[in-house]
Amino acid sequence: MNMAAIGSTHERPTRPVGLLPLQSVGEVNVEMLTANPLLQTDRKSAIRFSASGTVTIVLGIRDYRRGFYSAHFASLVATRLGLPLRRMRVYYSATLPAVLQTPQDSGTLPEGSRLGPLATAVGKLIDDMCGRVVENGRAIFAELTDATPADVGFDQIAGRFFVLNGSRSASILDIAKIAAERRLPSAA
Repeated sequence: MNMAAIGSTHERPTRPVGLLPLQSVGEVNVEMLTANPLLQTDRKSAIRFSASGTVTIVLGIRDYRRGFYSAHFASLVATRLGLPLRRMRVYYSATLPAVLQTPQDSGTLPEGSRLGPLATAVGKLIDDMCGRVVENGRAIFAELTDATPADVGFDQIAGRFFVLNGSRSASILDIAKIAAERRLPSAA
């Protein structure tokens, strides 16, 4: 049987496609779907900030290698957003029950280990989500400081937004907390 005759001959794209419209405007949290054939396309992945300052990385994959890659995935987010690794949690949502890991700083991959194609695809997805988090945070900080998003920079090492040629700055955790408080209904 010729499979090409009954299926699509087009290759699926390998980059994340679109943000889910579940977030309200002015939120730092990001949820994405991916079209990468190595990752499940029906599972959401996300980066979520809690009011306590914990950052949860939700991955729509199974926990392969007994959490070995949790430290790697968490360190990608920590490095890109300038946050301490101790604030990171990795939530694998494709298994039931789902697995929540608190990654431990292992320093390096075990001897003889290399990142495979699945971990590389997840790393690319995480990088794309971190980029969206920075864009969202930049827009929120610009609104709070009456600046334009083009006038707002992000210090990746310190995890801080700042107004170019100005003295105002705020951490990404502060921006996430402010955005979350603005979403909550006010008590009358």
